[in-house]
Amino acid sequence: MGKSNPNKLCFLIMAFLAVTFTVLSAVFSEVGSASVTLPDNYTYDSGWICTYDDTVLPLTALPAKLDVAPGVMMTLTNTLPDLLEAGNAIRFRSSNQTIHVYIEDELIYSFSNDHAFLLGDSPGSGWHYVILPLYASGKTIRITLSTDYEVSSGYISSFSMNNIGTLLFADVKANMISIIICFLTFLIGIILIVYRLVSNPYSYAIHGIAYLGAVAMIVSVWSFIELMPVSVFYGKYSVMEFLSCMLLMLVPLPMMVFIKRSYYPKAEKITNLIGILCLVNFCISLPLQFFHVISLTRIVLSSHVIIILTILSILYYSIKDYIQKRNTYSLVLFISIFQLFAFSATDLFHYYKTVYTDFSRGFRIGFFLFIVILALHYFYRMSELVEKGMKASLYKRMAYEDILTKCKNRAFFEKELANAERKINSNSSIIIITFDLNNLKITNDQYGHKAGDDLLCACASVISEAFLPLGPCSRIGGDEFSVIMKNVTKEQVEASISKMKILISDYNKTHDAQLQIAYGYAEWNTENFKNLESVLSHADKLMYQRKSIMKMNTSL
Repeated sequence: MGKSNPNKLCFLIMAFLAVTFTVLSAVFSEVGSASVTLPDNYTYDSGWICTYDDTVLPLTALPAKLDVAPGVMMTLTNTLPDLLEAGNAIRFRSSNQTIHVYIEDELIYSFSNDHAFLLGDSPGSGWHYVILPLYASGKTIRITLSTDYEVSSGYISSFSMNNIGTLLFADVKANMISIIICFLTFLIGIILIVYRLVSNPYSYAIHGIAYLGAVAMIVSVWSFIELMPVSVFYGKYSVMEFLSCMLLMLVPLPMMVFIKRSYYPKAEKITNLIGILCLVNFCISLPLQFFHVISLTRIVLSSHVIIILTILSILYYSIKDYIQKRNTYSLVLFISIFQLFAFSATDLFHYYKTVYTDFSRGFRIGFFLFIVILALHYFYRMSELVEKGMKASLYKRMAYEDILTKCKNRAFFEKELANAERKINSNSSIIIITFDLNNLKITNDQYGHKAGDDLLCACASVISEAFLPLGPCSRIGGDEFSVIMKNVTKEQVEASISKMKILISDYNKTHDAQLQIAYGYAEWNTENFKNLESVLSHADKLMYQRKSIMKMNTSL
């Protein structure tokens, strides 16, 4: 059993809690509907007047961020067109704001948090489609916005008006590139995890690729929630907000573990620190949300800080390694993580300081580039390792393989003989058989050296096939071969010799250069032999005796 991995345990705990709390919050919540941001089909930004406290302010440019304190209600008023068509809707965005829409004094739409189980005090952020009744033509529309969130107070989005189906279709069409990026990121994550599952489980570097795949899947789902009309069709916006916050909490740890396993194994301390911070963030934030003390949306800054800390840690290690070793891998990692840092910093600036509507765009693009660069680079590294491994395997095989006959060579034979010698005792059962190919010189002279080489290969093939169950065949000289057999009986050896003779007979029926193989074998015992070298010498002696007899019979 290997040593347990605390980072893996932390991530599994957080993932389990994220899934559990999201499912529970979805079951117990009752929150209004929402939608997405996209290009306007019909701009409806002019004519709006904002009232808050004692201030009356005509809005000349939207979206806008007014200097309004948290908790102060803003009222927006405008006059609708004189002729509305069936299915017309007005579309706008909210940011952690409670919304009520009136035609004159009649409430036609409301969106607020019902303080459902496990959900905080935020109704969520997103786009709304409010269908306008036909009788609202030419009347005053009044929209009230209020929030206790400082980052969202005073926020007023742009407005669009058109048929609701047209708006939705345009929204999906305008965000198609971002949707594709989310899909591709998720797909890359699946590919990386599958690659890990089907690869060598004993490779330490391979383990890291699964963590990169996990980050890709988490980020893609988070980005899709931030981007697309999931809440429009699902109808529970604060659940999406809740899930979005939890997914952000899950991002840093697997990313850092991937870097540690795939690039910098010595980054143990910072990886453990990131893991502890993630777990503490999770264990503190969820109870605060659960007991309605403070919602995850209000303390999302902690997740942002941990993510930035993770990115900066990776930047530090990549710069340090490149400066010290001029490592190309570290340079590629630095480039990919630096662009992610730049995109992330841009998103954070928009989130906290501007009225930007898509706060995940930069991170979405930056992470997609990050995952593509690292995935391609990772597979390139793996292909290099595979190529080196194949070369090493080839060199190892060549070191113990006879190039001509493809059987084992003398180096292999001597290694096997030495290994057997070290382990030998009085009870050992070892038989060594040697072979010599007859008439090789005659074949070379009569049919050419190519025929002689073919005869050598045929000799090796016949011996290997006949003795394969008992031991590998080794070429130990120009026309000499041998097999070291362990834990075998003389009956087995004689059976293999009989099979060899049949194979020789079959070969000679179809070839002019005839195959003749002399052999001799000896069995180890302590009475007759001091070591295996003496066994080999005795087998050689018997083989040459048989060779002489075969030559005499041939001459007769």
